[in-house]
Amino acid sequence: MVVVPKANRKVRICVDYTELNKVVRREVHPMAHVESSLAKLGNGNFFTVLDANSGFYQIPLSPKAKMLTTFLSPFGRFAFNRLPFGLSSSPELYCKIVSQVLEGLDGVVCHMDDVCIWGKSQEEHDSRVRAVLRRMVDAGMTLNVEKCKFSRSSIKFLGHVISSSGIRANPEAIQGIESFATPTCVKDVRSFLGMANQLSKFSTRLGELSAPLRELLHKNTPWIWDVAQEQAFCEIKKELQRCVELAPYSPQRETVIHTDASQCGIVIKTDHKPLVPLLNDIELDKNPARIQRFRMRLMRFQYKVEHISGKKNVIADALSRSVGPISEADVMFMEEVEFLLCQHCIILPLLLA
Repeated sequence: MVVVPKANRKVRICVDYTELNKVVRREVHPMAHVESSLAKLGNGNFFTVLDANSGFYQIPLSPKAKMLTTFLSPFGRFAFNRLPFGLSSSPELYCKIVSQVLEGLDGVVCHMDDVCIWGKSQEEHDSRVRAVLRRMVDAGMTLNVEKCKFSRSSIKFLGHVISSSGIRANPEAIQGIESFATPTCVKDVRSFLGMANQLSKFSTRLGELSAPLRELLHKNTPWIWDVAQEQAFCEIKKELQRCVELAPYSPQRETVIHTDASQCGIVIKTDHKPLVPLLNDIELDKNPARIQRFRMRLMRFQYKVEHISGKKNVIADALSRSVGPISEADVMFMEEVEFLLCQHCIILPLLLA
């Protein structure tokens, strides 16, 4: 059992349910991502944020489920009457119930125990707030009045500042970047970049500016804090201090699409080494007919074909090849691939059928 102090001087009890979680049937419900929740806010002028009062504890457990949550403490043996922290299915179950309670209401965004209500006019906003409160009363849900904010022109929601003009970065996050001391080790660099990446959507240059710092994160790279790193560190601070405001999309306004192209082209990795010269060097008419068709399809791209060993071709072969023992370098390669995939997937809304 772990007792965690809360900001309001109360405590949160979390029991280690590792063994129970192995046999718990998970509730299948999509968990909202911050970006997808922010995208639903629309063009509001008035906002209200509601915070559930100990959200999990508002969901009662069945008598059988209560017994499964039994735990030992210095004061005796206890069991939870309400949904506890530590159960693997608790977040999904809570989100599912809240979504069902508020289903069908316009201008309402639910994210765990936070609910944001918006309206273009005061009347529209107030009507939506009343509808939400009526649903919550009927469901027996209670709110933490101290954390609720009603009818504001600007509110903090999911670590962002929301207003009629758009979405801004949380000033506290920017202040944390400004006050960050010059890194003295790799751990400091990783912490700084982690904080900066939280604000990456407010800058189009963060990837470019952080390149000298990211080089220090590579394994076996000696720690050298030189002029390039100091300049990158300062430039990132300046860049994030002037974070732009993200405006909600409006179909009534002119839409401009900016695209980017790389002079480096596309790199094609193949574990079939004979393909490399056929696709790179040999003249088109001297290739077999099948390769000629490949080449003609690829002509509209600027590409280069490189060989990769089958052992390292873990993505393409994941469903058809059982990879044997791998070296430390291979492990690093796969970790980089996994990180890249996670970065792409984490920004996409996930819908489970």
